[in-house]
Amino acid sequence: MLLANASQLGPRLQQPSHASQEGLLHLQNPVAVFKTVHAARSRESLARANRRPVHTQMAKKPDVVPASELPKPHPKALKALEKLRLQDANTRALLDRLGSVGFVVAGDNTELNWLIAQQLAKRISYFSVSTLRILSGLHKLDLKTTSREALVEKLGSEQKLIEEEAKILHGLRNEKRVVIATIADGATGQHSTYRDLWGAFIIHLDMVDGTAAPKPPSPARQVLQSNAEVKVEMKKGKGFSDTGITTEQQAKAAVDQFMINMVNFMNSNPNIVNKKREYVHYGCRGDWPEIKPPEWSPVLDALGREAPVVLERPPPPPSTSEPVPEQPANSQTIDVQPS
Repeated sequence: MLLANASQLGPRLQQPSHASQEGLLHLQNPVAVFKTVHAARSRESLARANRRPVHTQMAKKPDVVPASELPKPHPKALKALEKLRLQDANTRALLDRLGSVGFVVAGDNTELNWLIAQQLAKRISYFSVSTLRILSGLHKLDLKTTSREALVEKLGSEQKLIEEEAKILHGLRNEKRVVIATIADGATGQHSTYRDLWGAFIIHLDMVDGTAAPKPPSPARQVLQSNAEVKVEMKKGKGFSDTGITTEQQAKAAVDQFMINMVNFMNSNPNIVNKKREYVHYGCRGDWPEIKPPEWSPVLDALGREAPVVLERPPPPPSTSEPVPEQPANSQTIDVQPS
């Protein structure tokens, strides 16, 4: 009986059911397996989300800490912040009153003049120009290795260098929003050059040596000191105190000092910008600081000083001879010569 029942159930056991056939198909198809697993995980994630508590209350605002309980900043940080605030205030005060008037940087160090001109131009959004670099480019010298000595050797003499730089400054006399770096002991040591420079602010960069007694200034230095309007002193340290200070850092310090001196100079001369713009507008005629009327000419003024005073020509005396009678229009005059 049991064997008969087993034989009857044999065909059923040998034939798989519909569910088992579908499972075998899933095992044979990886895509179907992935979809099945992904659907199961999605159902589990949705079930967990439904079990989470819903937060209806808003997040609590953090407590406001009073200023007295805040940590105090470092004194050096406060000093640096105050320095930046002062620099920004001086820059704004200067830009509001400059009126596009340029600057001329003159001193004893050509390289330092150029670095200060670059730093100042960057601070006030001007364009920096170097007369040394202009002349070096005109005479085909390498701008990376050029120097005053190389330019003098190329031109042949110191006087030729002064004359060439004076021509460059003459061509730049009408330029606005420019900072010009000059050559040490160059054209700025000649009185005649300042006729083209009075339309800009002239900066004297004075290098002071604290380790030695002051030397008497040279003639070129005396000319610069008498014509400069703003002076910036840079003191050399004693011993090894300059160790680690780069030339660029010295230039930044000089610009910071210049901004303060320049603001003070403009406060003491409130009309200086208008006078300089008027001087350039009339053609840099050399009538500084007393601007002459527009019709004034330095050439005529020089001639008037040297030439004697010429009186007006008196009217001609009345004629005593009898008037010649008028002749008809068709009449002819015949000259009769004696035989």
